[in-house]
Amino acid sequence: MRNGKHRAAVVAATAWALAAVGAQASSADVSKPFAEFWASGRSTKETCNTIQTCISANGTGRLEVSFAPPGPLALLDTYDWTASFTVDTGNATPNGFGGKCAAVGGTVEFSPPNHPSEVLVLDVQGSNCQIGANPALTEITASYRVDPDASTGRFASVTGGGSFNWAADASETPATVNFAGVGAKCFPSSPIRCYPSSPI
Repeated sequence: MRNGKHRAAVVAATAWALAAVGAQASSADVSKPFAEFWASGRSTKETCNTIQTCISANGTGRLEVSFAPPGPLALLDTYDWTASFTVDTGNATPNGFGGKCAAVGGTVEFSPPNHPSEVLVLDVQGSNCQIGANPALTEITASYRVDPDASTGRFASVTGGGSFNWAADASETPATVNFAGVGAKCFPSSPIRCYPSSPI
């Protein structure tokens, strides 16, 4: 009998806690979502000017928008994406393995197929490095930040950022690209709480 009462008390307490957290997650301060993504596509390079290289890319990928726990998770189906980066090749430095690294910055944009008015814009900044001494293999290791001012439609409320990794193989023409981003979001509370997302 005691065990039955104990279980009932635990269930009631758990239900109350979930309801309280759910109410907090739905408040105006904490309900803004953050994004994670993984994608693939093709890219091309061209010389922007005497010291910079421009990268343009596009393809398809998947985008996950997550609300404050324990709110809903929305795994959205295939999305179109485009990317535009500028690499500071004129100021490249040795990578320690026979190749070079250079600063890189740019944007990645996700939009649902047939809905070009809804765009999630990510600002990306980091380092673009050759893999060893092979100029055909490069990797961007960077951070991304969602740009809520440039994003449109349902994505205008998305905030947050995280890590960004991009791998390109230029041994094919056009080059193949695979990239992914893992995000984390902090929500105002007392104290402020951060929810790192699950690895992709």
